[in-house]
This record gives sequence, structure tokens and C-alpha cells, in this order.
Amino acid sequence: MHGMPTDYWGKFKDSKSGNPKDSSWLPLFFHLLDVASTFRELLDNGYDKALAALCMVEELTEAQKQRLCLLAFLHDIGKGINDFQGQVFADYGMRQHSGHTRVACSLFTEGYVRKFLTLLPEGFEEWFENGDDDGEELFTRMFLAAVGHHGAPVDYDIQDSHAAEKELGAVRWSGWKYTDVDRLFADMMAIMRSTWPKAFEQGSPLRIGSAFMYEFNGLLTLADWMASDDRYFRFDAGSDWKERQEFARATAGAMLDNSGRKASPRNLDFPAVFGFQPNAMQSALIAASGSLYH
Repeated sequence: MHGMPTDYWGKFKDSKSGNPKDSSWLPLFFHLLDVASTFRELLDNGYDKALAALCMVEELTEAQKQRLCLLAFLHDIGKGINDFQGQVFADYGMRQHSGHTRVACSLFTEGYVRKFLTLLPEGFEEWFENGDDDGEELFTRMFLAAVGHHGAPVDYDIQDSHAAEKELGAVRWSGWKYTDVDRLFADMMAIMRSTWPKAFEQGSPLRIGSAFMYEFNGLLTLADWMASDDRYFRFDAGSDWKERQEFARATAGAMLDNSGRKASPRNLDFPAVFGFQPNAMQSALIAASGSLYH
């Protein structure tokens, strides 16, 4: 998209000429889909194995993969606030809240939590279990793992959410130019239902712990790095979100092919790969890795 944003943007480039008409921007939904699609491409190319192992299951079900993709889609939801959207406009004025990670926790405040719940699939509190925490808290922790994809945990205390109520309750999601949280969530829900329908089905909870959350966060961070490279994820690709999604999957797949980042399948033949027999140390590593090679 060229010129100044006319709707929610996820990436923005200032013009080199100084003329705002020469700027370019990527719709927010396109970036959310870029990252979620790249995340799915990683899952489908071997990176699901570590997640499954941490849950002590042989493999993730399709419904479980789609739920994780849906969470990946929500990773930059904080970019929907007025202060983030307005920062590229000269007439916006002083921002009260910076960034887009911690501000996403404003969706837990009294003024927005009911709206946020309308965005989530029914039964989301049954997606995860661990025997100790309730499912709603586990989902919240996974949401924070998704939002905190810039190398540091989100500074938000689930056990003492009231402490941040005053600060985060002042975050605004509607009322400036095109910002309208109801429209934003309705459009996001339409995309999520169409793209990940099995995420809305009941059953198949994943038994997770902190290690799973760290692994998910790391994989999502990789997906975000890849999908933020505009040499590949061009701003001008796709006339609507469905076309953009097809473009994103193809682009992510090509990046994995060209970079060698595809995870190796299990039970490879070591001599066939390397041309020699493993030594004692390599044999010990193979045994400890769960038979990556045989």
C-alpha cells in the first residue's frame, strides 16, 4: 500500500523523499497472517516435534496446530491501539503509551476484557492443561508468550492484574481516524474462523508447562523475524487477506528451502548423510537425542 495508512497498519516505511505520499505500509492483518502462516510452515517442516515431545505426545493434532497458529496470529494485536496507529501521523499529538507488547494486556482490563472474550473461540479455556493451573490462566500465559516475541517477557502479573488496571485501563483502542476495536475484532474473528476452523472445535487439550511456552515463544519469534523481512514479504503482494495468506505460505516455504532451516526428519541414516560411521561421542549424542539418526 502506498501513501499514508487508511486502515490498520502493521508495518510502515517513511518515504525517502520526505513526501508522505511516497510512504508505504503493510495492513496489520497481512502481517498477522504472514507470521501465523510462517509459524505453520515451521510446524509442517519438523519444528512441531519439539513441541510434541514437551507435551509427551507423539505428534500434535491438526486442531492443536491450528490453535497455536491462532495464538501466533494474535502476536501483534497490541498494534491496534490508537497510540501505535497514530504514531506515523503528524496530527496525532503526544502518545501516552509506547510499543505494542505490554499494551496488549489492556485487553484484560475491565473496559476491554468482555470485548476480548468475543474474539476468542468458545472453549479456549480448555485448550491447555497441566494439572495445577486452570485452563484460563494457562491460555493467558500462552497469550503473553505470543505477545512477548521481542526477546523479553511481558511485564504483567497475572496474579495481581489489578496493579496494572489504572495504567493499562487508559489505553485507547477506538475513536481516532479509522480505529474501531469492534470492527477490528470482528474482522480478526472472520479471518480466524475461515483460516483455522479446527481451532474452534472442542476437545484435545495439550498438557503444557513452562518449557513448552518457551519453545512456542522461540518458534514464534523465528516466524516473526522471517515474516518481517520485506525483501521476501513484500508490502505489495496480495489484494486481500486470502491472497496474502497464500503468498505468505509460499514465501515462508521458499525461505526454509533456501536457508536450510527445515528441521531434519527422524531416523535418518547417519552414514548416508555424512559418509562415515559415527564416533563414540557422536553415537552417545545420537542415543541421547531420541534416535534422530540410526
